[in-house]
Amino acid sequence: MTLQRTTMRTLGIVAVLGAAWLSSTAMAQEPSASSVALPGPSLAPVAGPGWLGADVEVYRDDFATPSGWTIVDDAGGRTAYEDGGLAMTVAQDGATYWDDHRLPAAHAVLRVEALVSNLQGAGAAGVACGSSLGVPRYLFAAITNEADWIFGRIIDGRVQVIDRAPLPGDVDATRVRLGIECASAPDEGGDHALVTLDGIGVALPAFDIPVGPYDAATLVVSADVAPSSVLFDDLLVQAGETYAPRSPDRDPNKPSS
Repeated sequence: MTLQRTTMRTLGIVAVLGAAWLSSTAMAQEPSASSVALPGPSLAPVAGPGWLGADVEVYRDDFATPSGWTIVDDAGGRTAYEDGGLAMTVAQDGATYWDDHRLPAAHAVLRVEALVSNLQGAGAAGVACGSSLGVPRYLFAAITNEADWIFGRIIDGRVQVIDRAPLPGDVDATRVRLGIECASAPDEGGDHALVTLDGIGVALPAFDIPVGPYDAATLVVSADVAPSSVLFDDLLVQAGETYAPRSPDRDPNKPSS
């Protein structure tokens, strides 16, 4: 894993960063996508096959022992294994830290989920699907200190927030099982994405800019006003080779590939 840092200068909701995030205040733009609750089983924790086809486990980390994430403690911030998880702190205003776990191969569909807890300070923290093939690019989901969820993309250092809304009322903002599932659909001219918050699904439209295939599972934290810190735990990464959205005709216990 390689810890990456940036200090952000923002203009509206788009910034040239070097593949990093806007702070949560800069993400306050009204969302452009419509969020809808998925029917039936989406209200239960997603523990098996993914909604878009990421149903094969390719990586898991409970952070109980050192597992390759970059450990640092300096004027810029701190990352450490503690309290049974991976703690990340940003110590500079307007800065972002993120760390990738690179997979051995790229996948058409990738799901990254983790327990995100104890978010402190003015900022945001979450997970992302990333691609290092060609221009670096990510789709991300995060929670903010204002008890919102946010979703967006990063293409060659340009960051755009696509959607933002308050967390559902039954989701505890101090402890959220946050997931993002991303599916490359080149024949459709863009990618599909799904954000889950303690198993509550938020369907999002296909994009006009393809991001996948995906080869990185990413953890990230940003500070609007430092310090901002978070604890990650129980990281799970699942993959699939074909965009296969779950439907009444698809057996949810049968892998898509």
